[in-house]
Amino acid sequence: MEIMNAENFDGVNVLWVYGQLSQPGDEQRFTLLMKELRDQLAPQGKLLTASVSGVIADIGNSYEIFELSRIVDFFNVMTFEVDLGIPPEFPNAEAAMQHFVTAGALAIQLNMGIATYGIGQDPDVWAKYEVCQDNPIGVSIDSDATIIAKVDYIKTKGFGGVYVKSLDLDDFNGNYCKQGDYPVIQLIKACCVEESFP
Repeated sequence: MEIMNAENFDGVNVLWVYGQLSQPGDEQRFTLLMKELRDQLAPQGKLLTASVSGVIADIGNSYEIFELSRIVDFFNVMTFEVDLGIPPEFPNAEAAMQHFVTAGALAIQLNMGIATYGIGQDPDVWAKYEVCQDNPIGVSIDSDATIIAKVDYIKTKGFGGVYVKSLDLDDFNGNYCKQGDYPVIQLIKACCVEESFP
């Protein structure tokens, strides 16, 4: 808390995924941890967010969604890789977001993950700027059309916003994609987010 206050941070984000490695009671223990953090952060007006799996098989083994929705400010749903390179559809990401809503989270609490990178065949990670520079074969990465479709979906469903991973994998200095600095971030902001989330 001292470091957070000294650096004037807005709050704390906790990334938690157990999935198939979970033990009985892990979901409850995570809820208790978040409740304890909330009790510490609330008096200071700080945010508490949870980065959570976007894989349906992991969600049920990792979280008490209804209980957590009464504790956290936002869920950052890690849907970055579940549909990469399938323009412009993203059925797995949609299913994950809907799963959280059905289980009791408010739509406005949910931020959907969008990647600034692609996945190769090894699988290896290719940054946006590397894809623009090398034009590799067999790398799945979201097109501009898919990114726009994802943000339009977020707006249509009334979700809280976009959760991006990661800033350093975008074309941060604009040298390779010829679309200016941070083309993925700028596209998300320009096409949709500014209109709904000033």
